[in-house]
Order: sequence, then structure tokens, then C-alpha cells
Amino acid sequence: MNQLAELQSDVEKGVREVAAGTEKAVAEVRADGEKQVATLEAEQLVAVAAIERQVAELEAQRTLLLGQADATVTQLTREAAADALKQNVDAIGGAAAYSNYQFANKLSDSFNVFIRYAGPGTFWTDLPAGAKNLSGMADLKVLDAAK
Repeated sequence: MNQLAELQSDVEKGVREVAAGTEKAVAEVRADGEKQVATLEAEQLVAVAAIERQVAELEAQRTLLLGQADATVTQLTREAAADALKQNVDAIGGAAAYSNYQFANKLSDSFNVFIRYAGPGTFWTDLPAGAKNLSGMADLKVLDAAK
């Protein structure tokens, strides 16, 4: 019986050793799998971060290029406006003439000035009804000469 107990004890010991070995192997496989999963997740995070960095760099370049384009458009537009103004001033005959031209253009269409020559050194602004324009003034001059 001693031998039987010893054999049973050896079998139980072997079963326990196999169970412990199996648990150890399962734990090692599980740990290795978890390690691989963690490694893949970390590599994925690194890859995503690298792509996000590249996207941020491209967005920064795009913003810079758009800003430079806007600045160039503004500069060229203002240079063109300044050149047009310079050409207008030159075409009219100088700054003083251009200033007078602008002043005259800003006057209201209803603005009228009537000047009547009444002799040397005297001007009157109270014109008769017939002298509101050049032809009316010419008619009055003809009538005055006929008297």
C-alpha cells in the first residue's frame, strides 16, 4: 500500500506540476500577447502623433502662404490705385490742377454762380431772369448794345 500511496502521490504531484506548468505557459502566452498589444497600441499612437504633426506643419504652411498671398494682393491693389492716381494727376497737369478738378467734381449739380460785369472793378450777383446762362447773358449784351 505504501507503494500505491507513493504512486498516487507522484501522480498527484505530476498533475499539479503539469497544471502549474500549463498555468505558467498560459500566463506567459497571455503576458506576451498583452505585451504585443501594448506595443502595437504604442506604435499606433506614435504613428498617429507623427501624422498629426505633419498635418499641423502643413496647416501652418498653408496659413503662412495664404497670409503672404493676402498681403501681396493688398500691396498690389494699393500700388495699382496709387499708380492710377499718379497717372490722373499727371494727365490733368499736376497736383494743383487735379485738386481743382476734384473740387469742381464734388460741387452739387444745383450749385450755380451768376456773375455780371457792371463796369470796371464791380461784380453783381443779382442777375435778371434772362441772364441765368451764357446765351441769356449774350442776348442781354446784344440788347444793351442796341440801346
